[in-house]
Amino acid sequence: MKTFCATRLWQCKTSCLKRDASAMVSPRLIPYNIAGIFILASTMSRTHQTTLHLSANALTVLRRRYLRKTATGETRETPSRMFRRVANNVAQPESLYGCDDRRQYYAQQFYDLMSRLDFLPNSPTLMNAGRDLQQLSACFVLPIDDSLESIFEAVKYQALIHQSGGGTGFSFSHLRPANDMVASTNGIARGSGELTTCR
Repeated sequence: MKTFCATRLWQCKTSCLKRDASAMVSPRLIPYNIAGIFILASTMSRTHQTTLHLSANALTVLRRRYLRKTATGETRETPSRMFRRVANNVAQPESLYGCDDRRQYYAQQFYDLMSRLDFLPNSPTLMNAGRDLQQLSACFVLPIDDSLESIFEAVKYQALIHQSGGGTGFSFSHLRPANDMVASTNGIARGSGELTTCR
């Protein structure tokens, strides 16, 4: 805790402190520079860290894609609760090492970062953390072997990954080069360029 003079708070250039001071200091004290002493939290400039300032567009996107819904499609989670769900889930590994105090500490730190919009994790983390799927990764590289089965297996995994909010890239390094013979069909290989180029 820190002690601040009310008049100093009022003169502070930080808009957040001005707003908080005006709400907490009697209007009669300020014009007369009466040194009313108030005990305020040391994180006074962060008083509104749990008050989310989200645009209408951001709220629309959150409702459509990120917030939990009921079986009938109704939103059942607020943005603040979403951040709390994500923060608690991301801090959960601390409990594996008997550090529940640290888990709570890191969960709160991560929540504060997100609620101030100083940092946001990727979309799969916002959507899936603390839920049954638990797929928190955004990027996957799928290897493709030199066979028709492997190519379509990779396409299947691509669809499953995209369904959970992830993105995919492909490794074509195992495909035979263009103009190689294909023994099974007695044809000529087109090479990986044909797979990656739309014409």
